[in-house]
Amino acid sequence: IFLDVDGVLHPAKSGQPIAPLFRDECLRCLKNIVTATAAEIVLSSSWRLHPRGRTEVDKVLQQYGIGAVIGATPNLGGGAADRAREVAAWL
Repeated sequence: IFLDVDGVLHPAKSGQPIAPLFRDECLRCLKNIVTATAAEIVLSSSWRLHPRGRTEVDKVLQQYGIGAVIGATPNLGGGAADRAREVAAWL
């Protein structure tokens, strides 16, 4: 699973505070998908670019029994517009 954190694990509406940062229902759904498919997670989110962000994602995934990410897509410098190329480069 190529995981983007923003809008997936915390689907906040624009202009509203994000509390808690990660949504329980979103993490439970991700856990169900991982359990049902034996999928592993590659971080494709901008969170991969910051060591503290990646650590936080790993921590919350492990708290839900999902396991740490197995890798991260490369940063090709184009932001979300380059996401598909970054996934292809990782593959």
